[in-house]
Amino acid sequence: MCYQGTLTGTAAGTGKLAVTGANPGGLSPGHFTVLSTLSLSSDFNNDGRSDFLWQNSSGAGDIWELNGTSVIGGGSLGNPGPSWHAVTTGDFNNDSHSDILWQNDSGEVAIWELNGTTAIAKASLGNPGPAWHAKGSGNFFGNGRSDILWQNDSGEVSIWEMNGTTVIGGGSAGNPGPSWHVMGTGDYNGDGRSDILFQNSSGAVTIWEMNGTTVIGGGSAGNPGPSWHVMGTGDYNGDGRSDILFQNSNGAVTIWEMNGTTVVGGGSLGNPGPSWHV
Repeated sequence: MCYQGTLTGTAAGTGKLAVTGANPGGLSPGHFTVLSTLSLSSDFNNDGRSDFLWQNSSGAGDIWELNGTSVIGGGSLGNPGPSWHAVTTGDFNNDSHSDILWQNDSGEVAIWELNGTTAIAKASLGNPGPAWHAKGSGNFFGNGRSDILWQNDSGEVSIWEMNGTTVIGGGSAGNPGPSWHVMGTGDYNGDGRSDILFQNSSGAVTIWEMNGTTVIGGGSAGNPGPSWHVMGTGDYNGDGRSDILFQNSNGAVTIWEMNGTTVVGGGSLGNPGPSWHV
């Protein structure tokens, strides 16, 4: 079951609601024999609303197209196999439909360009090696296309600049050290380019403000403590800048509303309990 609220700022505007059809198997019977091990949110049918991408432990993928908390469509994407993992979504070909970035246990990476639940192109991008982990996507070069953000086991960060399924540029963005972990991407300074959000094992949070592969600003955003974990990013207050969503080990959820590296607002959203995970 999914735990979802309609949010304006940090207020749960319509309450905390369960998505209609609470079992991923309920939409496409037979595709899911156990609760999905991963879900991602994006807009696959280009209706301006976020949808859910589910992946089963068997490897099978399924999309729920949503209108608020109602499932209005979607279906099976097929099964790339259990060694392939949906890492993130992004608009790699700039057609306003979300696509899927996959990475294999071997390190190989692939993109499925989608139109709704239909894969209109599938392509391998090659294998950077098992020490490199695709951590997210973002528009780092300001061209409207999603790029791929990588982090090595050593801590080094790299960006692949993409045009559809073709790597057209990019390179190393530096190394914050192996204790810093990429947790997400977002536009924290409102310049139209994606930035990188890190969290240390101590709980400390830092932001790299990016222009392509160049760090042009940023710095420490504070430390909520080691029991608070970055769970996502999004523009929760509608100011054109990304904010940070945290969840505590005890289940409590909070948002930091950001302006660059400065926390300008936010607060607690409540506590659904430790068995609920953002």
